[in-house]
Amino acid sequence: MGFAFGGVGGTLAFWILAVRAEKLASLPPDKVQSWAFQWTFVRLLIYALVLYRAYRLDQESLYGLFAAVAGLFIIRIVMIFVALTGLDLEKSKV
Repeated sequence: MGFAFGGVGGTLAFWILAVRAEKLASLPPDKVQSWAFQWTFVRLLIYALVLYRAYRLDQESLYGLFAAVAGLFIIRIVMIFVALTGLDLEKSKV
């Protein structure tokens, strides 16, 4: 259950990051910093809520918390892997 919380929380945070990055590209330069800070805070709040909920699953052995952390890291690892390999880009027909 903790791994599922981490995976869903990481996916939601990534979605917010992707949508907000697209929005930031169209904002005037004087508003970019406040928007970036504001949505970073929202992502961190999601992480905190996911970790707190996972902690509440099993407070003695903390397996739920460790699984949620693993779920959050899996999303990060996939993001880095896709960014480095370019698997999300279309292949050119040369």
